[in-house]
Order: sequence, then structure tokens, then C-alpha cells
Amino acid sequence: PRPQAVVGVDEDLLQRRRERYQERKAALEQECEEIESYIESVTDSLNRRILRMRYIDGMTQQRIARKVHMSQSAVSKRIEKFFEIL
Repeated sequence: PRPQAVVGVDEDLLQRRRERYQERKAALEQECEEIESYIESVTDSLNRRILRMRYIDGMTQQRIARKVHMSQSAVSKRIEKFFEIL
């Protein structure tokens, strides 16, 4: 097969995709702000810290456990119990 050169671009399609990307980005940023606000409103400081590390900082349960001096299973149980009471 011979290589083919691509010439030109569909500007309308490109613009629609850029707009869709910007809308999705704005929605995700809003969702992140809501999640952060919710986590900051958690009254139990240890739960708040664990949730922040897990869902905002993206840490693994094992790493969180080392930081808060607990076992990984204890961290997992705290997260599970927190969401059970919602």
C-alpha cells in the first residue's frame, strides 16, 4: 500500500469536538468541586483524612494505611462503614 497524505481538516467537526470537550471538562471540574466540598464536610477527622487521600489524592488503601498507622483492612472497613451509613 502506498502512503497517502491527509490534506485539510473538517473545521466544523473539529469545532464541535472542542466544544463537547470543553463542556465535559467543565462538568467534571464541577463534579470534582462538589466531591471535595462533601469530603471536607465530613465531621470525623480520620474519616475525612482517609476519604481525601483515597478519592482526591488517589492513594491506595495500603498507602493510606501506612500514613494513618492502621492496617489496610481497617482502612477498607472505615471506608465501607462510612458509605453504609449514607
